[in-house]
Amino acid sequence: TTGKIQVDVPAALIANPGTSNVQVANPDFHLSNAVPFTITYPPLVINSFTAIPSPITAGDSSTLSWDVPLATSVFIDNGVGDVTSFTSKSVFPTLSTTYKLTAYGLGGTGCQSVTVAVVPHTTIDTFAANPSTITVGGSSTLSWTTSGAVSATLNDGTGPASVSPNSSQSVSPTTTTIYTLTATNSVGGSVTQAVKVVVALPPTIDHFKATPVNIAIGGSSTLDWATSNALTVTLDTGSVPAPVGLT
Repeated sequence: TTGKIQVDVPAALIANPGTSNVQVANPDFHLSNAVPFTITYPPLVINSFTAIPSPITAGDSSTLSWDVPLATSVFIDNGVGDVTSFTSKSVFPTLSTTYKLTAYGLGGTGCQSVTVAVVPHTTIDTFAANPSTITVGGSSTLSWTTSGAVSATLNDGTGPASVSPNSSQSVSPTTTTIYTLTATNSVGGSVTQAVKVVVALPPTIDHFKATPVNIAIGGSSTLDWATSNALTVTLDTGSVPAPVGLT
């Protein structure tokens, strides 16, 4: 005779796939001959293992994500550890790091790796104006050096202009101006620094007079003056020629 029967397979056999035997008892409890059967499982497949974003700036985060539907346990090296209960994990490497995912399941073992590339922080090492104070019509030289930057802009308040990450530029503002340098790395991380060029108005002598203008020998006269935008004043007391006809 032929027919079909349903067999409840013990958990111990499910956990250890392979070839086993089964015997069937008839109503009189007579056992049939042993019949071999095989328990197999589909192979474990890592559908995906990604790091987003990459590259990153040192210290920023990247998210590792994976899809291993038949895994019973999952581990990631480089300090991540057991991630069986997760499908993603954030990491914060300071150097370029390759993460290896190892998955275990009834259908076997699988490994896959992904690298998070890390670029250094951008720094503005120097940024100076020389001289930092000028008069109208004068000029100052802005000089700067950066590290880790692939591009830079200089803004005088009217909008950014592209400049080399390491360079200098002569400026001639007519009013006191703040210049802002922005340096940017390959993943968009940026830093800024500012310098001020002070434009001093030219000095003027508003008035200079002597009272009285004419004095006798031994007499005195008062000199009176007023200036604007002057830091120092020098008075020349040297002799002058007498007017024609004056003795």
